[in-house]
Amino acid sequence: MDIALLRLNRQEKLAHFAGAKNPLVYVQNGQLHVIKGDKFSIGGNFIKDARFKSHTISLQGDEVFYLFSDGFQDQFGGEIGRKFTVGRFHDLLFKLHPFAPQDQQIHLIQSLEAWQQNEEQVDDLLVIGFKA
Repeated sequence: MDIALLRLNRQEKLAHFAGAKNPLVYVQNGQLHVIKGDKFSIGGNFIKDARFKSHTISLQGDEVFYLFSDGFQDQFGGEIGRKFTVGRFHDLLFKLHPFAPQDQQIHLIQSLEAWQQNEEQVDDLLVIGFKA
């Protein structure tokens, strides 16, 4: 299973992140940051005694955090039926981060529909965004 976990401690002004294949994307001070998850999933017999790295972020009060599945970036579409791509998805999140959550949701849906055109949805789609 692939997963991303984020724990906020507002009293200490810290966020703690760990990911199994899934990253954390956040915007702080007008800059986009990406923390990659570890390169292995949870479960299975492939890696015994796997330790997931914990990342700590100092909160400054202006952060917008995003956790998501790989479905959006893996969606086929565009003019020649290619994937949306990680870079394009990160750029979209950065562009949308100043907007209200409802407006971000509308823009994400519209961007996906415009990209998909006539392509079928190929994977689950989950995007969670929130301000610290």
